[in-house]
Amino acid sequence: MAVPARNVVPLPPELPIEYGALVEPLVVGYHAAVRGRVGPEDRVLVVGGVPIGQACALAARRLGAARVAVSEMSAGRRELVAALGFAAVDPDSGDVVALAAESLGGPRRAPPVI
Repeated sequence: MAVPARNVVPLPPELPIEYGALVEPLVVGYHAAVRGRVGPEDRVLVVGGVPIGQACALAARRLGAARVAVSEMSAGRRELVAALGFAAVDPDSGDVVALAAESLGGPRRAPPVI
């Protein structure tokens, strides 16, 4: 594949090449959280626990969000986001708004959605 040299970011030699595949999804998640102005004291609901959603949750945590929940239909992905330390919400198990609010510490102002 040919690309302009300015688009290439060399990975340090000690970084496993597999980690390079994570750069783009992590940057997309971080960009979304920054654009959503996530910061300390925010409670964030991420809709979808797919890789970009996981990256959004990680970025929200890194930016200091007080609480982060992820709404995800797949049981396997809910287990993964729970293992990462996030509240996992099953949207098929009831009123998703109430479940998300409970996971985020109760009703308050609407959490940022990324």
